Amino acid sequence: MKSFYRLTVLLIICWNSASAQKTSPHLPVAVKITATWCNVCGLSSWDSFKEMVEEYEDKVVIMAVHADEGSQLNSLAASLYAANLPDRFGQPQFYINEQSIGIADDWRWKGALENAISQFRASTPLAASEVAYSIKDDMLEVTSVITFNRGTNRAIHQALYLVEDHVSAFQNNRRPEDLHRKILRTHISESPMGDLISNTEITSGQSFTQSYSLPIDSSWKSENLEIASILFEKVGERYVFHNGSTALSPVQVTSTADQYLDDANMIVSPSPLLDHGKVMLQLDRPLADATLHILDSGGRLVQELFRGTLEKGQHTFDIPRGGWSSGLYLLELRQGSKKTTVKFIVR
Repeated sequence: MKSFYRLTVLLIICWNSASAQKTSPHLPVAVKITATWCNVCGLSSWDSFKEMVEEYEDKVVIMAVHADEGSQLNSLAASLYAANLPDRFGQPQFYINEQSIGIADDWRWKGALENAISQFRASTPLAASEVAYSIKDDMLEVTSVITFNRGTNRAIHQALYLVEDHVSAFQNNRRPEDLHRKILRTHISESPMGDLISNTEITSGQSFTQSYSLPIDSSWKSENLEIASILFEKVGERYVFHNGSTALSPVQVTSTADQYLDDANMIVSPSPLLDHGKVMLQLDRPLADATLHILDSGGRLVQELFRGTLEKGQHTFDIPRGGWSSGLYLLELRQGSKKTTVKFIVR
């Protein structure tokens, strides 16, 4: 379900008019159409898919799509995703983007995947998306930023999918201890095939931010969840593939032992940041042993803005842009096991 975040911390970002080039993930998508009841799906195609995941998961968006309603791992998103693909003949069947490469002979899928990776690296997409997510207790919160490199009036949609890795479930011709890889669990976007990004003409350099939340099913393991983002163009009744991106790990995981700070306030206005900015922090009480960090979308430390004791009242911190690449960043205020984050964009 799409939603706006209730932020306990707000960020004021000020910037000048300097321009910066947007660089966002622009990845091909590899899909295996499969089913738990399928006899041959547990044979050579199982091993090929496992090899694909282990070798290419940081270069390609990878999903196992259980399209048949008789499969124990079927979902509405999986059925509709598979129905949108051309040249379907059953399962197992491998796709690179929209190209069917059959039952996955090694030389076929490896060659097709290497070619797709090379072509994507050499091209500039119409648009690309960057995704980050966090987990708080039993809720998944997802933010994506879609940036257009060229103007367009096409009907571009973004589909967000929840993918779970290392899933324990039956598979014909496999042992009980063999785990399924990269299962498409459900859609996070309101529509399984994506939500329209804009119903008006889009200009070059324009960015759109989408936010969603989703309850985590008790059968899913939070530590194995990933997010896949795919951009489609709707042409008639079909959704034509453009590109994908993925978030393999959360930027924030909080539970009852890792709670939000309820007595800190900031305001985010506006984003994106181009050259430099400021953080305005209002505290209702002093915070001892506090840290204020900027993290990238993978949760890695980019810069420490403060470490020490923050007194009650208002605080201002400069954000020097430095050599940061364009994309999604997080400001994290932490005191012990309590923390809060806000997201902002750098262009």
